[in-house]
Amino acid sequence: GGIIAQLDGTVGSTSGPNTTSATYIDLDELSTGITTTTGGLFAVVSASFYINSGSANYFLALQKDSDGEVAIRQVTQPNSTQDATNTTLFTWTGLANATYDIDARYHSDGTNTTTSRGINRDMMVFEFDD
Repeated sequence: GGIIAQLDGTVGSTSGPNTTSATYIDLDELSTGITTTTGGLFAVVSASFYINSGSANYFLALQKDSDGEVAIRQVTQPNSTQDATNTTLFTWTGLANATYDIDARYHSDGTNTTTSRGINRDMMVFEFDD
């Protein structure tokens, strides 16, 4: 097991969206559909964010189809004058041969505005023989 069968990736090309939401929204341009034939998926996403206030939180996660978010990473940005980059990853095993939609998602702390920054974001999804 563990042999990589295929790779799909996507890169952001625009800034945004902005959100103050405390519930997850899709991270623009970081979504892909991949059809499995060997049973496992490994996804990694890296993205840069800016928050309009110091000591504010944002959350980054991955989602398969409409399943709940997984690999949730929280970042507390110490001040409002810097970008913060975050990376998260997750492995799904024992999947049926099918097409799966993998999305990067994020949310703010519900008060402060969080902005996804420019092209400083990407996602890669690997299918592997599990």
